[in-house]
Amino acid sequence: MADGNGNDAKRTVPGTADGEMRAPLAGWVPPETLSRPAEEASESARYREIDNWFTYHAPSPDQIPRYDAIRRTARIMARVIWDQCPPSADRTAAIRKLRECVMTANASIACGGK
Repeated sequence: MADGNGNDAKRTVPGTADGEMRAPLAGWVPPETLSRPAEEASESARYREIDNWFTYHAPSPDQIPRYDAIRRTARIMARVIWDQCPPSADRTAAIRKLRECVMTANASIACGGK
């Protein structure tokens, strides 16, 4: 690749902290060279979906009891897991996945199922 002055220049590899010039990764294509044909319309829909996922949604009055029901039920399940399972990595994973379940369920409420 020429650097604008007719000299061959190496492209920096994305993510290099030292800024050192290196040969490009095999198969790496600069994002600016990618074409996006008919995906433009669906891409904007994807961006709206991403924006919805990463936007704070203050709870409405009807959502609060739904959040509480999910947390209350999960708390009961977490206590059952804690009391009935032997101390182990699996018990820890079960509690972690239950927390993830609560967060995902709450996200479905916050994002309106979208």
